This record gives sequence, structure tokens and C-alpha cells, in this order.
Amino acid sequence: MKNTILKQINVVGAVLGYPFYIYPDGTCGKNFIFQNEQAAAVVKCKFPMGELKSKFATSSPEDEKNVLKYLSHIGKNIGFPFYILPDGTCSKSSFDKDNFDIKTASSSAMIVQHPFNVAQILVNPNLCGSLFNSSSDDDDDCVATVSVDGNLISYAASTPFKPTMYDLLHLEKIRKELLRSPSSSYILRNSDDERVMICFGLVRDLKNYFSHHLTSEKGPIYLIMRNDWGAFKAYFKSFSFFQEHERLLINYCSEYVVMLYMERHGLYARAQRLMVQQCSDNLIKAFQKKYFLDYGAKILLQKREENFFSLLHL
Repeated sequence: MKNTILKQINVVGAVLGYPFYIYPDGTCGKNFIFQNEQAAAVVKCKFPMGELKSKFATSSPEDEKNVLKYLSHIGKNIGFPFYILPDGTCSKSSFDKDNFDIKTASSSAMIVQHPFNVAQILVNPNLCGSLFNSSSDDDDDCVATVSVDGNLISYAASTPFKPTMYDLLHLEKIRKELLRSPSSSYILRNSDDERVMICFGLVRDLKNYFSHHLTSEKGPIYLIMRNDWGAFKAYFKSFSFFQEHERLLINYCSEYVVMLYMERHGLYARAQRLMVQQCSDNLIKAFQKKYFLDYGAKILLQKREENFFSLLHL
């Protein structure tokens, strides 16, 4: 009996859009962190087929839906993280000669970082968040509004966290400070200001905020957790990432977001190497049109191309 593991993952992707994330408790969402729990797997695109090709993935009618059990089992046998390529094969590398399929792509479609605590996928509608739309306007927020003491307070609904009353009041306080004195150092005096603003502020708030204030090392992490196109665009206009944040960007965000980043900023050497290992040919070519590849990334790209052409002549 063929397993339907990838077919079930595709069903979730059709609902949430790509990329989406699967957390250790089996729930799925659009942000790589939810309630302080990091995603155990990232699904970057739809699989062309529904069968997972691994000797460790055997299925029966009784446990056909236990998708996550099989992924955890595979990881325990071959090690974490592991990659699932578009043809359904599993590999310790996102680009593997033995598992490479010329007809699809060289980059992985899914990364499984850690084992799961449960056997089945659970789709929670509250975790869907906002879907990426590369043509959306900067101020096209997914907005929620609540009444606090007779005043309406708006915040971005595209966040994995639900704001507390403290967060909402604090957000309104920051807005007033920014209006009163945009370049004021007030915001830099309280690290919680940054969390509240980046996680819950509207895109127009963020454009104002990023125009005048630097972020701490946590700022880009909050931004990636929020996973919102308009927020990314506002940040990239003013700032680039540190190398550890660039690696998170490539691992957990769609290639549309990476491309948006590359419109204004290059990549550190380690991020370039990760890009060559994991990303599509189109993204790599787009990078090379604007920037020079690091020596190590060039070597990896050369090996990737050699593997490709060697398979063409099989």
C-alpha cells in the first residue's frame, strides 16, 4: 500500500499557502514560532506527488493519517535535520546526487528540523495568519480593532501571538510618542517597546518606527515570527540583517521574501552557502546579477552544477 504522507501535506498547503510551518504539537501555521515554540518542519512548496519515498515510511489503513509519526521515525534513523526533495525522497542534504530529480528542482520542498510530539497534523484556523502576496500594498494590513476605555486601538492581526491588554495600551502609547517626537530616544529606553511595535504595529507604524530607530538583535526575530510582507518591506527599506538572521530568513521564509531582501541587501558568506544548498536556481541567478558569490558558495554551486550535468548524461 502506498503511503499518502505528502498528499496530506499538500492538502494543508492548499489551505494555508506556502511556506507553512508544522509545530511539535502537530498544529500548522504561517509563522515559524508560535507561543514560544519553534517550528519542527518547514514546507516550502507543493509536492508534485503524494508518496513519501523512504524505507522507513510504511503505511497501513489503521495508521494512514499518522503523518508526523513517520517523519519523526525517519529523522531518528537518518538524523535531524533532513530534507524531503520534490520527488518525495529523503536526504541529509538539500541537494543530493542520488536523490536529484531533473524534472522538478534541486532544492528541497520540506525541511524537518526536529521530531514531533504527536502522530497527526492538526490544522488550527487561528494559526493561519496572513498569506504572502508580493503585489500587496505596503499599508495593506490585516487589521484588528478593539475598544479600550472607549478608545479604538488597531493592531496587526497577522501575528502568531495574541496581544494582551498591556500590549495594546503600550502600542498606543508608542504611537503617541512617535507622533509627538518621531526621532525621540524614548523607544530605545524600553526593550519591550520593540517587541510590541514589531509584533503588533500596523505597517504604517513600522515605517515610521524603522525610519528613526535601530533594532536590537531580537528585532529581526520578531519580524520573522510575524511573517508579514508589508512588515518585511518596511524593515528592508531601512535595515539589513545580521548573518544569523539571514540564515533564519532563508530557512523559514518564502523565496519571495528572500528576493525582496536581495533587492536592497546582499548576503553574508554563510547565508550565501545556505542559499546555494537550499534555494531555487532562479533565486541564485537573481543574486548573482547583483552581487558576487563568496568563494565557498562558488565551490558549492560548482558541485551543484556538476551533479546536474552528470545526471543529464546518465
